[in-house]
Amino acid sequence: MNAPLRAPRRDEQAEARRLVDALYVQMDSLDRMLEEEAAGPVHTAVMRIRDDLRDAAALLDGYQAGVALATPHPVTRCHLIERHAVDELRPPVDEIVLIWVADNLDHGRPWLGHIDERGDWWYVDSCRAMNVTAWALRPTVQAGRAQA
Repeated sequence: MNAPLRAPRRDEQAEARRLVDALYVQMDSLDRMLEEEAAGPVHTAVMRIRDDLRDAAALLDGYQAGVALATPHPVTRCHLIERHAVDELRPPVDEIVLIWVADNLDHGRPWLGHIDERGDWWYVDSCRAMNVTAWALRPTVQAGRAQA
């Protein structure tokens, strides 16, 4: 799954935040049940439900924060990347990043591109990228920086 076609609206962010809070309340309730329940099939089923709720809460929380989903992670099956508006933050010059453009031809999917020292955007095939609205570090680059 790729990034949303557009950033969430304020009302969508508020609803996502409300749902995340409700999910955490349910997870707390399940944690209390797990403390009282002896190991067995019910305990395992409740743990699975709690873990699914935690994953859903994390994804919703990322969505409301404007974080995009990217290439599947081998364990979690997805990982999050932070998408930046080009008018708020610029990537390092000539670093290949994911870019999103304002047209609907790509259905909101990112492309590979970079920005030059003059502030012009380019696709990796050396074609000029017009109407770039957002960018993000590529997942492998982002993971490498986190380990450094």
